[in-house]
Amino acid sequence: MCAKVLYVATSRNTMGGISSVLKKYENMLIWDKYSCTWLETQSNKSMLHKLWYLVKSYFLMLFQVPKNDIIHFHTVPGISLVIQLPIFLFSIICRKHIVVHIHVGNQLLDYSNDKLFLFVLKNATRVVVLANALKEIMKDIYDVDSSVLYNPIEIPICRDENN
Repeated sequence: MCAKVLYVATSRNTMGGISSVLKKYENMLIWDKYSCTWLETQSNKSMLHKLWYLVKSYFLMLFQVPKNDIIHFHTVPGISLVIQLPIFLFSIICRKHIVVHIHVGNQLLDYSNDKLFLFVLKNATRVVVLANALKEIMKDIYDVDSSVLYNPIEIPICRDENN
């Protein structure tokens, strides 16, 4: 039996890279194979909408974190990490495997003194970055052994002009 994975990330309605990545994962075979679910933590709509996502995600975490084996955070340092912190802490309390998937590029250098970011890196089971250059930064600046996982892409189907 495969591990169950809970993805913690922005909402499906949020315009941006993280939501786009998770929408692609939802259409891949791994989504069903690992019984993946998506805990939507934030939105880029009105303040009321943002508050709704926040409260809803904290309530749902009480049920979703315990029933999953791996909690996979798609995040960026800063406010996104602050919003996801209660879920991260609850995942630690529940003794879950925690994957922190960092969705930033060269900005990674800007957080070397960020105590929350350092705490999350130290307490994650696995840290994932988007490129080999970022893996080097994680090792050199943060002393963290990370893995590289490129964002999924759609490969256009080439049609044979004779068919």
